[in-house]
Amino acid sequence: MELSNEISFGLKRLANSSIVNDEYFDKLLTEISQYLENPLSNQHTIGISKTVPRIDALKESYAALVVFFVESMRRNIDIESLKSVLSEHKFNDSRIERILELYVKHKLELQNSLQQFNSDPPNLLGVSWKLNYCVKSSFSDFDGKCLYFIELQVDKNNLNSVTKDHEVIKFACTVQQLQSLVASLRAAVRQLESISNISK
Repeated sequence: MELSNEISFGLKRLANSSIVNDEYFDKLLTEISQYLENPLSNQHTIGISKTVPRIDALKESYAALVVFFVESMRRNIDIESLKSVLSEHKFNDSRIERILELYVKHKLELQNSLQQFNSDPPNLLGVSWKLNYCVKSSFSDFDGKCLYFIELQVDKNNLNSVTKDHEVIKFACTVQQLQSLVASLRAAVRQLESISNISK
């Protein structure tokens, strides 16, 4: 499992008992456990005072461990692989055991929460479109404009079903709206390409 430099740095700080002592390690695990119980809630606040020494290290460690958990659960990483990653980051056996207990405890509920984010969007199977010209309408402001009627055929991601269902998403837009959509899609593709190039 590859981790970004920021996450690796945060995990190394968490592993170092001279930076994050056992008391604050326990508090971080408690806070993370409470967060993982209901990650979709916007009511979660971290109960560690801003005045504690080395608060920056605690923040980095907290964020690194949460991202580590989320990515591990999203990819369904096994315990032995996680243990290996934590050992590489210089965690002692006691801390590794506590982190893995937390992972096992919250794995199923966090995976269910991640599914609500639609982290696996439907695949686009086909596109069809037609162009109409709106001469006059009593209920819209598209008079004298070209309208594109677009249908996107996508597969439904139904985890409980063995067969793949198909769904059609229909919408109408003007030429300008279609150009804006295409520009946004091109920008998204460029962004994804730049992210994939960075991770190589």
